[in-house]
Amino acid sequence: MKVIGSATSSDGQLTSIIRKTVSKPTSTIAGVGLHTGEHGSVRIVPAGWGDGIRFRRIGSSKEIAAVAANIDGTTRCTALKVDGAVLLTVEHLLSAISGTGITDATVEFDAVEVPILDGSAQGFVAAIEEAGLASGDDTVEPIRLSAPIVLTGPGGGIVTAVPSDHLWATVVLDYSDKPSMLPIAATFNGSNYVSDIASARTYGFVAELEYLAKMGLAKGASRENAFALNDDGSADPTTPLRYPNEAARHKVLDLIGDLVLAGRPVCAGIVALRPSHTLNTMLAAELTKLAAGNQGE
Repeated sequence: MKVIGSATSSDGQLTSIIRKTVSKPTSTIAGVGLHTGEHGSVRIVPAGWGDGIRFRRIGSSKEIAAVAANIDGTTRCTALKVDGAVLLTVEHLLSAISGTGITDATVEFDAVEVPILDGSAQGFVAAIEEAGLASGDDTVEPIRLSAPIVLTGPGGGIVTAVPSDHLWATVVLDYSDKPSMLPIAATFNGSNYVSDIASARTYGFVAELEYLAKMGLAKGASRENAFALNDDGSADPTTPLRYPNEAARHKVLDLIGDLVLAGRPVCAGIVALRPSHTLNTMLAAELTKLAAGNQGE
């Protein structure tokens, strides 16, 4: 989410964010699902101010709001579910929506999984930029912190969120069992999403392929929609890296997408070590509780 277009107080502190949606429906964005291997498509259409981000199955009136209460799973992706309507791998699309400053939009979908495209968010960003953005007269109050939040998750993951006047995030990856992969980090500074984060692809280790197959996952994975890392952590030459720290940049991309599930824009500084969708969505849920508590004061 960019802070550009936000309203500030006289001392420079962020007070509210101007609501934005797409000016017109985006083109249809189609492709294979990473985990299901099934073809599907999505289209982002304008929404009313205050609607937030919602998913609507084509041919159905059912909607899935992008909020923490609708999280249905976080195994290798973030899945949402409402009344039997399920949508997998929403994080890259949500990341693009947040990273381009959209606060309100409806995403039409026709399959159970959002297309993986090239494994990054740049295809969604391109569609949004082509459609253009419309700003409203209304604003949304962001979720702010008055004290740090520290959460731990699987695999030794830990995330710390601290008070800030805008959203920034740093991710550190440290695979101690991968001798050829030194610790790497990447940062979203509040305005470099499109230039530095959106094009970072998802990745996987060659050693995980058998495990993922047994779990019924990654049926649509290929070298066209992910980059591979060898068992020692070295880059596979068949999928050359776009950046030396591409894996960390992609984790930032995921984090920004999962934070949309807090339900409102977030103003916090976040440092995450070995983050996962589980840990990211735990933070989104905590932020949702914080926002609800502040409204009750």
